[in-house]
Order: sequence, then structure tokens, then C-alpha cells
Amino acid sequence: MMKLSIMRDFFGAETLSSNNTLIDTILNHWGYDKGTVNFIRASNNFVFKFSHAGKPCVLRLTDIEKVPYNNVVAELDFLKYLYKNNVCVNIPLKSLAGQEVEICHTSIGAFYGVVFNYFEGRIYDIDELEEKQFELWGEALGGLHQVSANCSTIQRISYLDNLNTTKHLLKEQEHAAHQELLTLTHWLGTLQKTSRNYGLIHFDFELDNLLWDGDKVQIIDFDSSISGWYVADIAFALRDLFENGVNLTNTYFVAFVKGYRKKMGVSQQDLHEIPMFLRLYNLETFVKLQTILDIETSTLHENPQWLIDLVNKLERKVEAYRESFSRYLPVESDEKKTT
Repeated sequence: MMKLSIMRDFFGAETLSSNNTLIDTILNHWGYDKGTVNFIRASNNFVFKFSHAGKPCVLRLTDIEKVPYNNVVAELDFLKYLYKNNVCVNIPLKSLAGQEVEICHTSIGAFYGVVFNYFEGRIYDIDELEEKQFELWGEALGGLHQVSANCSTIQRISYLDNLNTTKHLLKEQEHAAHQELLTLTHWLGTLQKTSRNYGLIHFDFELDNLLWDGDKVQIIDFDSSISGWYVADIAFALRDLFENGVNLTNTYFVAFVKGYRKKMGVSQQDLHEIPMFLRLYNLETFVKLQTILDIETSTLHENPQWLIDLVNKLERKVEAYRESFSRYLPVESDEKKTT
């Protein structure tokens, strides 16, 4: 998610429904049908739907300070590679100037603008899925990994890069989180990396990023994609299924893995690493949330109610993560406590 101050300033400057707005100006880089712009969501990026010559498209805006330009280009190269190899992903559409990425300067800062073709389809909640759909979900991820395993020319940031960023941003006073970082750093150092278990991954293959057209799974949002362990994609995709603990015999998990193995192998040993990957996800999310919560508490009441509610929600999540790290702290013996 982007910093909340950027989200606040963006929506303060943007009316979304009027003509000649900030978004309309940006879309002039590609050309668009007037009056067709609609807001979709704001999280890591701002996303809008619009039409160009009657065809639906998606505009994605990314804060230029958040991601290096080369990372955006590498993401788009990965998408084009997957598309060329029959993975169902949307691809970038060139601007009128022939660019896949436009740097868009606005009154509230600069953004990378990218336009994609639009997918019609349904987004499911996890409790709406039947066993067969879990299998199809797994098969879609296995198919993605099967193709990405043969991609050696595209360089994405790695797990180590992510871990170093987390270490750099983690506040000194977060004792339990630092201990968790040490534990996870040691654990990652024990994992083997082979061509069969490590490569380019989506890194956010949850249901919010899948659009279902019947049994066809269409995959979006590759901006978080990295070089990492394939099983991490399984862990993060199914994190809602594991809310109350990881159960590798869960019927839906078994169905997911069954579908995955139709396209890509995964060992039981790798699957047993899922709890640790989820702990890593929690730590990285904890640090990211602290980074984006940049609204001063003393001035929070001056902001719109939607932002106040969002800050309160995210602060509750931060505290829940902090408590979870404390549960992993080693228990001191009575003898040590008295010395």
C-alpha cells in the first residue's frame, strides 16, 4: 500500500467524476473516450477503468518515489513473456508516443502511468470457492511457475532485497520484531535454491488479483513480483485459508496442491516451510504498514473520515502483528530471570 498522505492528497485533488481532472490529463497520453473514467481501487497503486475507442482499459498510477523505473520495466517484460507463453495475464498498451510507461507529473507529485487491457470477470472471496475451484486456482499458479521457470533473462528484486529493505526500515524499539527478523534471516539461509523450487513468482497470488471467467483464471497485478521460492506463492495465495493455523491436510489446500502439481512439482518438504513463509509475510507487512502510516496522530482529526477509519484499522493490524511476534520470543528460564 502507498503512504496514506499520498492517498489523502490524491483524492483531495481529484474529483474523479468531473471533466478535465488530473486523471483526464494523464489519459491524454493514450487517448480515451470522454466520460468513461471510473475509479477501481487504491492500494499499492491508483487504478482506474476507462474506454479507448470503445474498448475497456485499465490505468495504473504508481508513486514514482516508491519503485525504481527499471523495476517497472522488468515487471512489464515479465508480463509480456508470460503472455507470449499462453499465461492469461493482461499486458501493457503503448501510449500515443509509443511508450509503455509514461512519467506523469501532477500537482501532488509524479507517477508512473501504465495502461493495460481490461479483463471482465468475477473476483471471489475465499469462502465462496468450491473444492474444484481451489484446484483450478492451484493449476493457474502452477502454470505460471511452469512458464516462469524457463525465464532467465528478466531480473526482478529478490527475497534478499526484500529482507534487507525490511531490516533497514524496522524501527529500533521493536524488540520482538527484531528477534523475529533474526530468526527468519537464519531460516532463509538454510533453504536450498534450485531451478525446481526458485524463480520468478507473482508474490501476491490472492483472490483479489484473479478475475474468473467461468473456469478460466485471469491474473492481474504483478507489481509485487520478485525472485523467490515457488512455495512462497502458495503460502501467500492461501494465507486467508490459514488464518487459524496451517493445516496441510485441509481439503481445500489438498485440492489447491493437486491442481498445482498438474503443472509444476512441489515437494512435501517445501510445503512444510509454509508456516515460516507466512511469518515472513507478517513481518514484512508489519514494516510496510508502519511506513505508510505517515499521518501525524495530532492532526488525524483534521482529515476526512474515510482516512481516519483507515488509519485506525491499519493501526489495529500493526498491533496484532506486534503481539504475534512476541509469542515467538524465547521463554527465559526462572534461573535467568533471577540473576
